[in-house]
Amino acid sequence: MQHFKYRFQSLLNIKEKLEENKKLELGKALQNLEHEKKRLSDLIRKREESIEQYRDKTSKIVSISTLKEASSNVYHFDSLINLQENKVKKKKSDVEVCKTGLALAKKETKMFEKIKEKDKIQHKYLLEKEEEEKIDSFVSFNSSVKQRR
Repeated sequence: MQHFKYRFQSLLNIKEKLEENKKLELGKALQNLEHEKKRLSDLIRKREESIEQYRDKTSKIVSISTLKEASSNVYHFDSLINLQENKVKKKKSDVEVCKTGLALAKKETKMFEKIKEKDKIQHKYLLEKEEEEKIDSFVSFNSSVKQRR
């Protein structure tokens, strides 16, 4: 009885490795997204602190240059937040690209696995048929030997 050997095993192995790599890429992209989201929340928190300092300074008598500086700080954080929001959008886009790539890789792997399963069934069928033929020939041989006696 011969063992089953899948004709596309090397391709299946490659597809499985590609799928694994896509999973790793997605994990990395999700980590990057979370990192950028954390930076954004930190910037928002710092902006709120800057606004609070601005309010404290405006409640007292201070120089115009101090007010300009405080206002400039708030504006600076607004700019940084805007840039960071764009980075977060980019990272979200990267995550979506990775998810799409992973879905495609899974689909390709699944396709080769289905072919393998069909080939296994076909192989088993052929082995059973071959075995039946051997049994039939053995029975025929025994019958012919008995008839000769």
